[in-house]
Amino acid sequence: MPGGPSIPGGSETAFSLYASEVALQKPSPEHSQPPKKKRRKGPVVAAVLAAAAVLGVAGYFIAVAALPAPPAGLDYTADSISGATVTGYSGKSGTLVIPADIDGTPTITIGDKAFAGNTVLTSLTIPKSVTAIGTYAFLNCSGLKVIYFQGDAPQVVPGAFGGASPDLVVYHRVGAKGWSNPWSGIPTKTY
Repeated sequence: MPGGPSIPGGSETAFSLYASEVALQKPSPEHSQPPKKKRRKGPVVAAVLAAAAVLGVAGYFIAVAALPAPPAGLDYTADSISGATVTGYSGKSGTLVIPADIDGTPTITIGDKAFAGNTVLTSLTIPKSVTAIGTYAFLNCSGLKVIYFQGDAPQVVPGAFGGASPDLVVYHRVGAKGWSNPWSGIPTKTY
């Protein structure tokens, strides 16, 4: 408004609140004392801030709740810098699908001895986010018959599949890079 008071923020809302406050401060013609201020703005602002806080907190909990839980018995470490590493499996199911993300971080590594000595596991699916398999990761996994890789061949340390079942077959997607037959001593097929 030309020639009017300077309004902080310059918005119509700020002007309305400012004008209301100025109107409340003018002395009433009927009384010699100015009327008591009505504090309508405070509770409204408090209610808006409270609603924003609740929605913000609720949004956080919704986002956290939206993350899928890792499979039962899957042990791992996860941090935002180095990603998630599978460190073990004590589950009862013979079929395991390792999630591509654990606790909101990509699953990057199957750690050293992660499945060593596991005789329950028969089928494993490894996401394309996994780029490395650690030392003795599948040592003596005598029940493991099938591993499905969803991406390119990860780096693998010699001995990672030592003592594996002679029936173990690794399946990888058509067009995935880095695969050979055999791969790390294991026969491969495409799916």
